[in-house]
Amino acid sequence: MHGGRRHASAFTLVEIMLAAGLLAFATAGIIACFVAALKVYSSTKARQALAGEASLALTVMGDDVRFASGVGVPAGGYALEFTTSRYDGADRPYRYMLYSAANPPPNPPFTAESYSLIMVPVPTPSVPPDYSAARVIARNVGPPTPATPIFSLMSTPTPPPPPTPSRAPGPPLVGVQMTFAGDGESYTIRTDMGPRN
Repeated sequence: MHGGRRHASAFTLVEIMLAAGLLAFATAGIIACFVAALKVYSSTKARQALAGEASLALTVMGDDVRFASGVGVPAGGYALEFTTSRYDGADRPYRYMLYSAANPPPNPPFTAESYSLIMVPVPTPSVPPDYSAARVIARNVGPPTPATPIFSLMSTPTPPPPPTPSRAPGPPLVGVQMTFAGDGESYTIRTDMGPRN
């Protein structure tokens, strides 16, 4: 018996090359999607960290300003001074300011890329400033520009005149504007706060 030729089923070289190309194209697409998702995650995580730091700084400063018996903005808006008895029971002046060992006070000019927002007792002629004992409120604060100081002092609007003798305007409001920066991201905050009394 003379047998017929058997045809083995197999893929041709063209079919194998086409399948390999499609697989490579699909793999590249999946890797691109994964890399994009990773970038979004990193960016979101960095912004979330900056937002958390900004929120904490505003909370601490807001509490101090609310309970202050007096507030002021010296040095062209690059510091916030307030008087409070919250820390040791005695009315003492404190200052919020930017600090960097690479660009130590007095500031401006601000030449460092990143600063810490610190709180220190206001120095007097007999007591020099001790920045090593400062309370660090936030890190990664970007330098201000002359056009955008960190702190500003505004008067609150006078309340409408009552039927009795006129009232004095309320306590001043402190405007705050800071930019937090890190890992290629930035987060800017702007708010107003004022003392309760």
